[in-house]
This record gives sequence, C-alpha cells and structure tokens, in this order.
Amino acid sequence: MTDAPATRLVSLLKAMDASDDYRLLRRVPEEPPIEPDDGSPSMSVAVVDVETTGLDPDSDRIVELAIRRIRMTLDGRLVGLGERRSWLEDPGRPLDAEVVRLTGLTDADLEGRRIDDRTAVSVLRASDLIVAHNAGFDRPFVERRLPQVAGGAWACTCNDVDWAALGFEGRSLSHLMFQLGMFFDGHRAASDVGALIAMLVHRLRDGRALFEVLLEAARRDTVLVDAVDAPFEAARVLRARGYRWNQRDRRWRREIGEEALGAECEWLDRKVYSSGGAPAFSRVTWRERHA
Repeated sequence: MTDAPATRLVSLLKAMDASDDYRLLRRVPEEPPIEPDDGSPSMSVAVVDVETTGLDPDSDRIVELAIRRIRMTLDGRLVGLGERRSWLEDPGRPLDAEVVRLTGLTDADLEGRRIDDRTAVSVLRASDLIVAHNAGFDRPFVERRLPQVAGGAWACTCNDVDWAALGFEGRSLSHLMFQLGMFFDGHRAASDVGALIAMLVHRLRDGRALFEVLLEAARRDTVLVDAVDAPFEAARVLRARGYRWNQRDRRWRREIGEEALGAECEWLDRKVYSSGGAPAFSRVTWRERHA
C-alpha cells in the first residue's frame, strides 16, 4: 500500500525545488556517490581539515586532524573514495573557552590522544594534491606537525576559487554550502572534510564541477610581490591595493597573475618607491602557495 502522506511530501518537495520562491537544503551525505571509473585521467586527492588551539602555527597546536583520500577525474567525477580518518590530539595545555564553544571538544576528550603520524603521513604523501578550505591556515599547521609532508601540492577552495565571478556571496564554508543547497554540522574536522568533498563534486550551471574550477586555478603559476622596505606611510595604499601584512616576514605582500606583473611594477614605482627602493618577486606554484 502506498504511503499517502510520504507521497504527498515528496511531491511537495519536488514542487518547492522547482520553484524560484523556495530553496531546499539537503544534508551533506555521509557517503557521496561514486561514479564508474572509465579510465579517464584522474588524480589522488587528500581532503584535509584541522581544528586547533588558536591561529598561530608557531605557538598553537592541532587538536583534531581529519583526512579523506578520494580519486577525482580531471573533469570532476568522484571515482574512488578512501577511508574516513580523524584523530584527536592532546595539545598539552587546557583549551580556551572559545575553542570549546566552537568545536564542542573538551580537555577530557583530548587527554592522552595522539595523531597516528605514520598513517597520516602515508595518506598525504600518496596523494597528488591536498585540498583544504582555508589552506593558508591548514597547511602551516599540518606541515609543522607532520614535516615529512612539506612541499606537497595544495589547493584552497576558499581562496583559489573566484567565488564572486561564479555568482556566489562570501567565502565561509557553511555559507557557500548553503548556496549550493546543502548543510552540515560544522566546526569539527571530519564534518568539514565531508562538506568539502560534496563541494568538489558539485556541478555548476555551466556543467563544470567545482573541482575543475579549483584545479585550473591552483595549477596556474603566480608571482608573489613583496613590498620590501616599503615606507611606513605607504601602508594605507598597499592595503587598498590588496596587499596583506605578513607578520612573520614583516612586509606587505600580494600574489598576482604573471600577466599583471608589468602594471604592478609601474604602480609600485609611482605609489610606494618614488623615493627609492624596489620590491622583490618570486614565482609561486601550488607547491609553495598557502605555505
């Protein structure tokens, strides 16, 4: 016998989904569907997320590391799905109240826990590419904790993708997932990894998977411009231009496309180094980016 209420609910949901007046959110699936492997060119991708005691990789520590290795075709089809791996680690000091609030982790949860270094290193080193949502945050923590994986290729779904050009607002993982029609329980590493995988396989209106968009951007070499010895009074114009202060090296820097280098040099000569001095340049590949 047909379940009439359930049938009506399905019909209602389909009608709402087809309407421009409503937006449905679906929970990120525990196990994303795998497509048949037809032998197309593919790569092994480690999707990574960390939770930490704070923001500084020099003084703070990882308290949770999640990794899942997947196999993606270059046109963005998921054809292989590895084991879900997640470890807690005791940072050796009490957690701040804000970390407890955000993650739900407590000192008791972490006491005596440790990342399985051998397994984590094996998975990461066996991957062609490591993906995180904010790789500029995750990569320094991962490479400080697991120095054996330093120098790998990284891609960042937050900053390597031009979300505004794709018609999205904001860059936080939860907000982007809402715009993709999905939701998840955030602020735990394993949940964030699941959301990232769902993001990578999502297809845009033009038919491209987000993995394709990410891969194209991440593979492109760029130039890191360091405003070496920039005058103090140039800080305002540098910030307005898109430069960011790097506390570790104590200089303003900006990453640009190679095609923009000539115009950038001209601007720096006029606005920053009119009284002397010169910037420094270095080429950036996905092996140096976000380090």
